[in-house]
Amino acid sequence: MEKYFLKGSEYLFEDKIKRIDSIGNTILDCAKREGFKQISTPYFENYELYKNYDKLDRLNMTKVIDKDGKIIVLRPDATIPIAKIVSSKFEVTEVVKLCYLTTIFREYKSHKNYGRDFLQGGVELFGADTSEVDYEIINLSTKMLGKIGFSNIQIDIGNIAYQEGYFKSLNIEEDKKSKIKELIETKNISDINEYLNTLNIGKEDKEFLNILPKLFGDFDSIINIAKKYAKNNEMKYALLRMEEIHKFIIEKNTNIKVKLDLSFTNSLNYYTDLIFKVYAGSLHVPVVSGGRCNKLSGDFGANRPCCGFGINVNLVDEYLQDGDYDEVIHIALAKGRVHKQAMKRFEECGLVFPEYSEKSRKLLFLDSSKKIEIILVKSQDVPIYVENGAADIGIVGNDVLLEDDYKVYELMNLNIGICRMATAIIKGSKIDYNKKVLVASKYPNITSRYFNNKGVTINLIKLNGSVELGPIVKLSDLIVDIVETGSTLKENNLVEDEKILDISSRLICNKVALKTKSKQVENIMEILKTLELK
Repeated sequence: MEKYFLKGSEYLFEDKIKRIDSIGNTILDCAKREGFKQISTPYFENYELYKNYDKLDRLNMTKVIDKDGKIIVLRPDATIPIAKIVSSKFEVTEVVKLCYLTTIFREYKSHKNYGRDFLQGGVELFGADTSEVDYEIINLSTKMLGKIGFSNIQIDIGNIAYQEGYFKSLNIEEDKKSKIKELIETKNISDINEYLNTLNIGKEDKEFLNILPKLFGDFDSIINIAKKYAKNNEMKYALLRMEEIHKFIIEKNTNIKVKLDLSFTNSLNYYTDLIFKVYAGSLHVPVVSGGRCNKLSGDFGANRPCCGFGINVNLVDEYLQDGDYDEVIHIALAKGRVHKQAMKRFEECGLVFPEYSEKSRKLLFLDSSKKIEIILVKSQDVPIYVENGAADIGIVGNDVLLEDDYKVYELMNLNIGICRMATAIIKGSKIDYNKKVLVASKYPNITSRYFNNKGVTINLIKLNGSVELGPIVKLSDLIVDIVETGSTLKENNLVEDEKILDISSRLICNKVALKTKSKQVENIMEILKTLELK
C-alpha cells in the first residue's frame, strides 16, 4: 500500500480539520474587523507569472500542460497573483485592503513535518506607504496570533533597503555581489572573510560585510552600529523607517517583543523595504513572514505600495499541539574524533555531562545544568538534524555541507578535523583526460562539479565505502576521496593526484535557533573559539 502514498501529502481527519478551520477563521475574522475584504485567487496560474521571481524555486513548482500547450502551475505564492488582480481591477489612488485563506503549493519543513503544500492566511494592503501602516500590519499579525493562542512570540523586523542601498554603492561586478549575498544568506561567516580577501575592496567595506551577517539583536544596540556604516541616503532612510516603526510600537504600549535584524536577505526577491518574521514556541521555522513590496504591482502595470504578511496555518496548528518553548540547546556532534575533541573542550570549560564516557553506547547526553544536550549522530546526518530543528547547532565537516544543499547557517570554521579531498590514482599510472574518465567516489555532487569545471567528461560511480578498491579492481580509473595522512592510499598502491578542496569542521546552526536561542548559541561559540586540534 505504501507505494500509493505521496511523501509530503497528508490526509486530514475530523479533529485536525476542526483545528485548521478554527485557526483559519480566526485569521479572517481579525482581518475583516480591521476592514480587510476576503479574496480568493485561482489554484492555477500561468507559469510566466513567476518568471521574474527567481527566489521562488521554479524547478520545484508543480506544473502541468493545459490543452492549449501553455505551462501552468499550482499557485506557489499568494502575494504575486493578488498584486496582479489589484493592478487590473482597482484605481491607482484607491487604498485596497484584502485578506485571504488559501492553499500554497510550496514545500515547507519543520522538525516534525514536511509538506508539499500548506494553508496560508494573510493580508495585503495596497496604496499606503507610511511607517504607521507598517506598524499596523505587524500589530495585526500579533493580534491574530494572540487570538489563536500564542503567548511566547518574538518578532524580528528589518529593512532590505539598507542592505540593497549598500550593494548599489559597492563598486564590484554583479556576480561577486551575488556571491557575497549568498554567503550572507547562509551566515557563512568564515567563508565571507576568505572571499572578501580575494576582492579589491576597501578596509571599511570588508569590515561592514563581516559584520552584516551578525547585525541582529537588541534594537538600540543594532541601530547604533548600523548608523556607523550608513554610507548613502537609501541606507539612512531605511534606518529612519525602522526607528519610526519602533517608536510606534513603544508609544502604542503593545506587548510586542521586537528585535532588529538587518541581516535579512530578500527571500522572495520582491520585498523592497520592511521585512518581518514571527517565531513562536519550540518551532524552528517562522510562523509569520511579511514585509513591504512597493514595486510588485508595477510589474503588472500599476505602481502602488504594498505591505502584508502570511501565516502558515499548518505550522500554527503544530505549535499549538507541541507545547512550551524548549530552553535546552541541542548540539549534534558527529561520532568519532571530532566529537571527542569537542567534548574534551566542553569539560575544560566546566560543562559536566554526568553520563558521558567515550565507551558509552548512549547517544544522548544532558549536562548537569540540564540546559545543554549532546546528540551523537553519523557525520552525514548532522546537518539534517540541524536543518529540521532536532538539533539547534552542530559540528560537521564542510565536505558534508558542500555535498548537499542544506538550509543551515555556517557560523564558524573550527579548524579541527583538518584534511583534504583529492583525486587518487594507481601509482605510476596516467589518466587521459581527453577521453571519458571512470571516477568512483562517495561524493558525487562535489566530484561532478569539480570535473565539470575542468571540462572533463566522466562516468561517475557512487560508492559508499572502500573507495580505494575502485582502481585496483578496474572499476574506475581514479577515485575522489578524503585524504588525511595518505597512509591508506599508500597501503593500496595509490597516490594523491590533484587536491580538490581543504576540509575542516564547521559550526552550523538552525536558522531560527540563531534568533530564538541567540544567547545560548553565542555561549557555545565562545567555548569553541579556542578549540584546537590536539
